[in-house]
Amino acid sequence: MAVMTERGIEKIEFADPETGRTIWRLTNNNREEKHTYYDINPWSSDEKYILFSSARGEDLTLQVRDMRASDKGEVYVIDTEDYGIKQVGDEALFTTHNGASAMWHPSEDRIYYYHVSGQVAAVNPVTGERERLMDGNIRQLSPDGERFVWNNNDPNFEDGRGIYTMREDGSDVIRLVSDKELLGLTPNRDEIDFDTWWIQNPKWSPDGQQVMLATLMRKPIVMHKHLYIVQVDGSEKRWLTDYGHHHDWLPDGSGVLYSDWWTRVRGEEVTGGKADARVFVIDADGTNRRPFIDKPLGGHPAIDPSGTMLATWDETHVLLVQAETETIEQIATLKPGFDMTHGGTHPHCVWKPDGTQILYNSAQTGNSQLYLIPMNG
Repeated sequence: MAVMTERGIEKIEFADPETGRTIWRLTNNNREEKHTYYDINPWSSDEKYILFSSARGEDLTLQVRDMRASDKGEVYVIDTEDYGIKQVGDEALFTTHNGASAMWHPSEDRIYYYHVSGQVAAVNPVTGERERLMDGNIRQLSPDGERFVWNNNDPNFEDGRGIYTMREDGSDVIRLVSDKELLGLTPNRDEIDFDTWWIQNPKWSPDGQQVMLATLMRKPIVMHKHLYIVQVDGSEKRWLTDYGHHHDWLPDGSGVLYSDWWTRVRGEEVTGGKADARVFVIDADGTNRRPFIDKPLGGHPAIDPSGTMLATWDETHVLLVQAETETIEQIATLKPGFDMTHGGTHPHCVWKPDGTQILYNSAQTGNSQLYLIPMNG
């Protein structure tokens, strides 16, 4: 099956009314448009295309956990030369949080996304041909394009709960670490209710030799959140730190970035207030924990390729955070306020791999659309 429908050019440029920065609105219609997530690169390996998924608002009639969803989603690419939009996939399972989780192969002409069948579709964005449907989960593809990694919380799946990898074609499913192994590594394991303990968000290290992952208790409230690092060859599995939310690797793999609260780090009672929020960095061996900058900061921090700047957001703006100057700059306005829950639109800032652009989602005009900030603008 091939899908190659031209949607035309929707890009417009404007000056942000508050910051004065040039903003490119890449999509301009009444659909819900989403790039996948802040830790998934939406640019093709040659940086010629930007990948996103889409659904009509009237089709978001399903409920997946706390997200609105559609079984009529579509997958598109934007040509970065003329900004024309072309459909390359259909029958996508779309949610308001991550779209269809569409992602590129790091070096080949292949796109993956969640299909309505419950399988994963692999398509060629040049020809529009669907190469295959396969079983499995596509949380992240390794930097070499060889294996997917994902979390499983179903005790009846394969070897049980844990972190799994599989080959790019869906074969050779292997469990890297089990839930019981992770529990054994956790310092306060006696306080954890194993039945409500959740494994989530595994992320490949930049060199593909390690996987970082998170755990948390989901009931009665979300608590006891921890990060771990597992060597892919099985040589080491270790607890890294407790944390607040939204973790990622530093670009060189030397450490991990995550959000937390100062009071927790200091061993005091957690206030959870905005003034207490910080983004922290910790070395990969679990030492040298420090704030990226010592100012209130949260969101989903996305670090630039140089490791010196973050893009994130608050309720009103996209923010640029610079470590050297310890400054937080408002670079794009998100007003008027819109629903930023999983059922609405998270801005989900993400850097172009060369650090020259920031892509984000915004529903400031009604529906979620794609916006881009040229960093030299």
